[in-house]
Amino acid sequence: MNTHRLRTLSIAVSLFLLVAGAVSAFGIGNVDGVWSSIDTNGAECDGWASMTGSSFPWSTSNPSIQSSGGFLTDENQVRYGDPAYVSDGCPDSRTEFLAQSGFGFDGVNTVVGVDVDEPFFLGSFKHYNNPIYASDNRFDWVDLAVSVPIDCDGNGITDTTFSFVPRFYLDETDNGASPCKYPEGPNGNGCSDQVLIEQPANTTFVCGEDEYTVNIHGFTSGASCSTVFDPDAVSTRFLTSEQATNSACLWAEIDALPADVAISKACELYTYPAQRYRITVVNNGPGTALGATITDTLPAGVSLASWTSTRTVGGVPSALGTCSAVGQTVTCQLNGSLAEVAEDSTANWVVDLRFTGDPGFGVNTATVSTTSIDPVPGNNSADAICTVPSAVGLVSFAAVGGESAIEVTWETASELNNVGFNLYRAESAEGERVKLNGDLIPARALGSVSGAAYSYTDSAVVAGATYYYWLEDVDASGAATIHGPVTASLSVSAPPAEEPPSVPPVTERPERQPPVRELPRIVVPLPRLPGTRLP
Repeated sequence: MNTHRLRTLSIAVSLFLLVAGAVSAFGIGNVDGVWSSIDTNGAECDGWASMTGSSFPWSTSNPSIQSSGGFLTDENQVRYGDPAYVSDGCPDSRTEFLAQSGFGFDGVNTVVGVDVDEPFFLGSFKHYNNPIYASDNRFDWVDLAVSVPIDCDGNGITDTTFSFVPRFYLDETDNGASPCKYPEGPNGNGCSDQVLIEQPANTTFVCGEDEYTVNIHGFTSGASCSTVFDPDAVSTRFLTSEQATNSACLWAEIDALPADVAISKACELYTYPAQRYRITVVNNGPGTALGATITDTLPAGVSLASWTSTRTVGGVPSALGTCSAVGQTVTCQLNGSLAEVAEDSTANWVVDLRFTGDPGFGVNTATVSTTSIDPVPGNNSADAICTVPSAVGLVSFAAVGGESAIEVTWETASELNNVGFNLYRAESAEGERVKLNGDLIPARALGSVSGAAYSYTDSAVVAGATYYYWLEDVDASGAATIHGPVTASLSVSAPPAEEPPSVPPVTERPERQPPVRELPRIVVPLPRLPGTRLP
């Protein structure tokens, strides 16, 4: 968020551990966290401090000041930026340091109980969005090394210390942008910023003979952090207001069991070319799945038009998650937890990717991954094949032989995208097909939901042969669909029976037969179109 020469940034984090379940499996002792250098290489006017009081120790060069003197029960901070309207350059006093932007962390100072597989309150998060002068050396992310003493059996003795390093990202938006990048955020003092917390890759520890993992659920805001965990409200991103102290609760979970997530995918074509991929993820458990991410590389010639991301909890669907596209690769993040279906049979995550272009008939694959341990990776990918619906709804297709020609007829129920037809003939099912019509037989109901009836007279046929016919409908894009075959032969009339020689009786005169009068045959000549052979 930039206002002329101003940029505002800050985050302070206070972390406490409070049980959200009823039965405690672990005892969590005093938690401490130390901020690393900003963006690895530092940012403008960066500094660190341990907030022990008004005379807190601080340094512009030494991150270890956060733990100096045994300060393990106070908030640690990392700051950066030239404070606007306060100093001319980097801070040279504690007052100017506090006017900067930054992060803070204050771990729990007493032993609390944490239940396995139950979310617990990890702490309060604050974003002090103070104005600082803009700089090319900005603050994009910083790591926090957190150490957690663990009492495995509840006897009051620390059995192990678990350490993990979550990363905090900040997206500073243009304060005066119109529209704001995050219109759903608090934009009263200017366009809001986005804070993201990233789940660390390695978050396991061992108590006794069992291995556990710590997963971060994300933030909640607008309510007391000591209340019951709300799975509908938690997200790994937090939108923050300008020139304000933004508070949120941070939640995590210790899981003893892995989470088996499974993905399925379908290509749904409603009215071509309005189409979408629908991707569904479920968690077969037995643990909660966190950090779910879907990756889908779209086929060549296809572009992402829009997306929706919906998580269902307790039978109630709600919008949650984000998707972005880089080239043909679409990445979607749930930004929340996914319950196991044994606990909630309705729980799922559904992403709809609406796209433009023709996907053809190739196989497209989507994959899902989580930050939880997945014991069955074989169901983490799914394929979908798009089949564009035919431009024609065909009601009937038939061929009937006459004495000198074969009549081919067909009728359509709809011709939404049809431009015409081709008719082919062969002398066997596997024989070479010859195109009977010259130009495309034009559609009579182009773009209509109603159909039409067609006929074609094939007189280039001989008696005694069986002919095979195929009908091809062609849509506006040039795509063709083949129907058939149907078969027919010329009908052959039976010759008149030969009369035996007449022997006149001796006593009777032969009966005189009336002459047979043959009616003239009227033949309507039909155009005989030259055949062209298929390549």
